[in-house]
Amino acid sequence: MSAVAVTEQDESIDDLIRYIWSRKYRYETDDSLDATKERIARAAAGAELDSESWSRKFLGLMDVFLPGGRAINSLGTDRRKATSFNCFVSQVIDDSMDGIFDSLHKAALTMQAGGGVGFDFSTLRPKGATVKGVGSTSSGPISFMKVFDSMCSTIAASGHRRGAMMAVMRVDHPDIEEFVTAKRGEENKALQNFNLSVLVTDSFIQAVRENREWSLVFNGQVHRTIAAKDLWNLILQNAYDYAEPGVLFIDRVNGFNNLWYEENITSTNPCGEQPLPPNGACNLGSLNLAKFVENPFTPEARFNEDLCGESVALAVRYLDDVIEIAHMPLREQLEEVRGKRRIGLGITGLGDALWMLGLQYGTQESVEFCRNLGRFMRDTAYRASIALAAEKGAFPLLDKDKYLAGAFVDKLPSDIKDGIREHGIRNSHLLTIAPTGTTSLLWGNISSGVEPILYLTVDREIRETDDRKRKVTVDDYAYRVWKSVNGNGKDPEVLISSQIPARGHIDIMAAFQEFFDASISKTIVFDPNTSFEDFRDAYLYAYEKGLKGCTVYRDSGKLGAVVKAKDDGYIKPMELPKERVKRAIQVEIPNEGAYEVEVTVVENQPREVWLHAPLEQSAAALIEAVVRLSSIMLRCNIDPRDVMKQLRKANMSYGSVSNPLAYIERALLRVMGSVGVKDARVGSGSGCPLCGGVVVMEESCLKCSSCDWNKCS
Repeated sequence: MSAVAVTEQDESIDDLIRYIWSRKYRYETDDSLDATKERIARAAAGAELDSESWSRKFLGLMDVFLPGGRAINSLGTDRRKATSFNCFVSQVIDDSMDGIFDSLHKAALTMQAGGGVGFDFSTLRPKGATVKGVGSTSSGPISFMKVFDSMCSTIAASGHRRGAMMAVMRVDHPDIEEFVTAKRGEENKALQNFNLSVLVTDSFIQAVRENREWSLVFNGQVHRTIAAKDLWNLILQNAYDYAEPGVLFIDRVNGFNNLWYEENITSTNPCGEQPLPPNGACNLGSLNLAKFVENPFTPEARFNEDLCGESVALAVRYLDDVIEIAHMPLREQLEEVRGKRRIGLGITGLGDALWMLGLQYGTQESVEFCRNLGRFMRDTAYRASIALAAEKGAFPLLDKDKYLAGAFVDKLPSDIKDGIREHGIRNSHLLTIAPTGTTSLLWGNISSGVEPILYLTVDREIRETDDRKRKVTVDDYAYRVWKSVNGNGKDPEVLISSQIPARGHIDIMAAFQEFFDASISKTIVFDPNTSFEDFRDAYLYAYEKGLKGCTVYRDSGKLGAVVKAKDDGYIKPMELPKERVKRAIQVEIPNEGAYEVEVTVVENQPREVWLHAPLEQSAAALIEAVVRLSSIMLRCNIDPRDVMKQLRKANMSYGSVSNPLAYIERALLRVMGSVGVKDARVGSGSGCPLCGGVVVMEESCLKCSSCDWNKCS
């Protein structure tokens, strides 16, 4: 099996691949990435009777496929307590002190082994509820979430892989408003290890549409009644400002669950692509779609469906074999995995593949391509799993009649349903679309998962020693292919993620969701200047299109140093909206006089400054340059406190509080204080916690565009 689309790799991308591989995936006996691929191929083949033959086949598969990061890290090593599964969901959290801390303990063991965990905190009584037998009241679910958050930080601080967690809460829980706003505000830095999502029911959506009242309930008791639209608007406003919470359409998750007769799902893994039952787990792997494109960027460009089909079938077998050899942190997880044999085969490089085929992400033509691909992958994967069942046996908890009656299975082609009746099926679920951040870098910086291209060119940092870092500029994989076909003299015609309408993102997701039995991890990226009215449609449109969940991101300037890049890699200052507030601030310095500083404020953030003061001609040009540069920094989302810090340093260098720079700094200080920013004289400290670089939202996760840090791994 060989890759189709090939491009020469420049030195920068080779350096980046080596850096990512050595930092995250290399085992001590691996002398190259090829050696790592051989290791993980041989390990999975150990589950086969003819292991040598399957080892060769699996190694060939690695030209177009890679398993999840935990599998690459642990398979074929002596790391016996490390799991090769990425996705876990906690046991049901019992509403008692013993139950809460038992769940905490088991989650700690799972994260110590390298897994990410999802939790449903809806089972915990609301704040203020009576705790019988001790004469006190409950502190509520959010307080216990902070305990789990601290545990996760402690695991990471002890040298283990940084933990990732998902917290969900039902939309009718009495503490849902506190949950929605739990991470809101500059001063609230709690729960940073959690992604948050609300379990939204069909009845709640109906109540919103009909403008009805909504009851908040626990254990059958109504605690309060609120307007459904008010709660919905709170969810939307918080997502608009802070990118959380996401939403999970939980009735749809359970309604289309292949194991509807066996389990009730109330949570997902940290990135949302795997809805799982209590103690559920799933291993992941992704096919690189860019590798199946022949003759890219030409009229003869085509997608090699035959090679894709061979790869899907072989990848199903590979992931099924991983189940046999994988370590599970808990006995309950092992029973779940072996009883249902869930796997999560997905895709990466979609954005690159579409561009290479001449299709624009989000258009009707690209959506149709994705629908056809999704259907083809579904049918191929299910047929492969039926063949495995005929060879090795079906998953133990299969009830053929009930399985075939499921809403998703009922839509399968008749020959597949006949095959299930005759042979059963090896895996209860087969298809998902997971994040592929660092594994996409191993492929040479392909577009990640189901996402469009984020940037054509981006700067990343390689840490060569503890105190020495080197910047490398790398092109997107498809962009390198494009330049090899078209040369460097012509500008490419392609839209990057933030330029694609929200409905285009959702339509692509919906095209795959129709044919994928699990879910999809993806972030709908909005332009920073998107109005709330234009933004608020996204979640309802996702519901109408049949998605199981949705996550959004708009760079509001409230989440740290999140910036956009031009196609040439430079930071692009935000365009100031037509509707903006200009504040004229009188700044008086004792014994020096008062001058007016005009500050343009957008969404409670200063974005432009201007000094109205009589200046000598020799100083006027210099001060105007400083003012203009300060404004550009503010429009590039540089924290105003850092701008003030530099103005103050320059002013102090000349030992005079009467320097015009002092007026600008004091005006900014007053604006920041008026919008509730505390300690405005301290630098922000925002950005990547490893290298201080720019952080972006992609695939439902904050990621550093300079190094390999991301919030979810």
